[in-house]
Amino acid sequence: MLDPLPPKTSDPPAAPAAATSHAPLLLWLLFGAIVVQDFVWPVVLRITGSQWPDKPAIIAMGIAFGQLSLAAILLILSSKRLVARSMATIVLYFGAALLAFRAVSANGFGRWLTIMLLILAVIAAPLIIARLAGVVIVPTADGPPGRGSRQYTIWGLLVLTTIVAILLGIGRQLSFPWHELGQIAVFSLMIAMIPCILAPLALSKVPWPASLIAGATLCPAAGAALTLTGFPPPDQPLQLAAMCAVQGAVIIAACIVVRIAGYRLLLSGW
Repeated sequence: MLDPLPPKTSDPPAAPAAATSHAPLLLWLLFGAIVVQDFVWPVVLRITGSQWPDKPAIIAMGIAFGQLSLAAILLILSSKRLVARSMATIVLYFGAALLAFRAVSANGFGRWLTIMLLILAVIAAPLIIARLAGVVIVPTADGPPGRGSRQYTIWGLLVLTTIVAILLGIGRQLSFPWHELGQIAVFSLMIAMIPCILAPLALSKVPWPASLIAGATLCPAAGAALTLTGFPPPDQPLQLAAMCAVQGAVIIAACIVVRIAGYRLLLSGW
């Protein structure tokens, strides 16, 4: 007598799609490409003798603010080790200040170090609130973070606060236009709107063309609003709109690379 056939078993469930095996390489190439801009554009500005509002200077300023936005996003929302992303953030911050200084030919590099530090803090403020609410950039292969997890320990907050305090201490020793503090703060708010809207769109599950549509609307509006702050030249709305467009393009392009590497912006427990 033949043995009965064994019952047919269902195939095991397929494993979730993992982030591409080239994810670390893509992220390192992205970081390297951003840092390279800090060396290329100062040379271009020197060779062409350009400064604001010349086209090379507008592009350099847009890249600087885009780079500063990515530094804040990396520092606050990334799930990588805090020490590693803090070091990368400092590199991006100094590079952004150098680009801005070379594009405007202001009264000193120290002045732009403190201005960019203030803008970085304004961009980071709403991102910190989002992180404490459970928003984080994670590999999709890992799934969403557990419900209630903030992935930001007290130790991490202390380290972050220490880094900010050190940078602020350095800033106090440098030249800063304190009489323009209010205007720079309003200017920073306008600049901060771009990454705080475009980055969540580009890194979420929303199709990425939505971020392009949002950027095409938001960036010109932000450039027009900058003319009302009193800090930049008030009679150059087209140049400021172009600068914001470059900033938005840098943010969206970087976020698309991060998406290709298999990362998404997720809310804990979702």
